[in-house]
Amino acid sequence: MNFENNLNSKLEKESIGSLMRDELLESLKNDDLDYILNVKEKADISDFLKDEEVKDELKKAFVNKVEQFDIDGIIKIKNNFDLPEDFVNKHIEAAYKKAQEIFISRIRSGLINNALKIKETFNLPEEFINSSEAQKAAQEGFISRIRSGTC
Repeated sequence: MNFENNLNSKLEKESIGSLMRDELLESLKNDDLDYILNVKEKADISDFLKDEEVKDELKKAFVNKVEQFDIDGIIKIKNNFDLPEDFVNKHIEAAYKKAQEIFISRIRSGLINNALKIKETFNLPEEFINSSEAQKAAQEGFISRIRSGTC
């Protein structure tokens, strides 16, 4: 009788684990990173994160975030999931030129916090930040904000 209880308990845990895996994988495929992070805070999902299919989906999600230039999503994946550093760097570098362009655009628009987030995420060098193009954009943004009264 004790053997049956142990077996049933083990089967129940495995089916719950399988259901949880399927649910987490579906959430990942649906770009619901917040749900996964919430579960990660409350339960040990390290085995789930080691799964090759999950790793592939995380990589796809990261590439998607980079292509969409979703800074918050990039940071969320980069800081919370263990993707290979060379993989992350390769895709960050691919978006580097776009990051510079958007940084200038955000500075010119006076969106300083957004620009700083881009600077940090893409490790934009001081030479670029101090470039004449960035300085001019900062001046334009500052003047624009003063004129509109939104400093």
